[in-house]
Amino acid sequence: MINNNETQEDIYKNDGLKREFFCKSVVKAISKDMNNHNGLFVTLNGGYGSGKTTCLEFIEKEFSKLKTDKFCIIKYNAWQFDFYDNSLISLISAIEDSINDAKLQTLKSKIIKCGQKIFRLMLGAGKNYLNSKTGIDLDDANKPTIFDDIHKYNNAITELQEALSEIVKAGYKIIVIVDELDRCLPYKVIKVLENLYRILSINCIATIIAVDKNQLEQTIMQIFGKEINIQGYLTRFIDYDFEVPNNTQNEYLKEKYFWIPMDAFKVLDLFNFQLREKLKIISEMELNDNIDDSELQIITYTILLSTKRDNPKLYKILPRTIYSYSNKTKKIEDTIFYKFNEYIKGLGIYDELEDAKAYQIYLLGLFGELIEIDINELKAYTQIDQLNQATLASRISPNRYILPNMIKFIDTINN
Repeated sequence: MINNNETQEDIYKNDGLKREFFCKSVVKAISKDMNNHNGLFVTLNGGYGSGKTTCLEFIEKEFSKLKTDKFCIIKYNAWQFDFYDNSLISLISAIEDSINDAKLQTLKSKIIKCGQKIFRLMLGAGKNYLNSKTGIDLDDANKPTIFDDIHKYNNAITELQEALSEIVKAGYKIIVIVDELDRCLPYKVIKVLENLYRILSINCIATIIAVDKNQLEQTIMQIFGKEINIQGYLTRFIDYDFEVPNNTQNEYLKEKYFWIPMDAFKVLDLFNFQLREKLKIISEMELNDNIDDSELQIITYTILLSTKRDNPKLYKILPRTIYSYSNKTKKIEDTIFYKFNEYIKGLGIYDELEDAKAYQIYLLGLFGELIEIDINELKAYTQIDQLNQATLASRISPNRYILPNMIKFIDTINN
């Protein structure tokens, strides 16, 4: 919770990605609609490093500042409890830990008792199941059957929901914030979703789940098989899906790292990197004191660092030594340059660069092996009419050491 005196400006003053409008829109939508659902479930969808956790923090602060309603905010870090096999008990524990309002202590005690009851019944059900399978009686023969325990277990869940409903009746709206679900094992992700839905399907309770939807869909297929109707399954749990914005990332990065050309940020976008990965790549470039002010060299460095992450097999064959001429006739298709160039063409990098021809000429000069390619074949492949043997040789001669040195440095800092 934040201090009620904290201003709107204070919340976002250090947010270079300008997420205020998005977070306020999510809060507005939830506040408006949570009365109309038997439990409102929404997701904040974004890839690894897209800023989902930061958005959750902003949203929590926005709810804490609202004066129109009283909110009880429950925070559940799914990965923090990943070591614990039962997500239901860990969820109840998170609910209990988050209720700090003095007016709700009686209801908090009731929730604790419900959790204890559920835990004991789950242990009992496990013992009875083992007895039924092995014939080994772990307790005396007069214990209730597994079916009695399941009946009591369902009643305990109902009691827990009633306790949460009493919090609502006491004048509070409940916001449950779920983070780090992506980091959990696949079977745990499904269990968390199902337990959230089972417990929190109550009027005036909204559950906000940060998730990478693409990863979640892969998890669902892994657990239930490829034939499952993924959207149908997710519709059971999710009412609204909000996409974490990334349209301001490059503006933020350009302002912070003014020495990096905008074309380099466009390259990172083509690799579909989220902000966290982009920042890691930039920090690795900053470690190299030998990077000059050449935009073309910075773009190349960006492509190499991205290739190592996206296509390590190709990255491994890139030259780490200065090319020694063999005077053997080569074909363009046999060169490392061809494999690398086809790869970056396939990504659409040339389509995004401001001066694609200038960059391609620069790249030609980095691959010493091209000096042995017939110039007409090279011209036909690159479609650069002004290319000639003398021009190519003049570029390769001083530049052929640049690429191996860049790659060796990347190997040093990024193993």
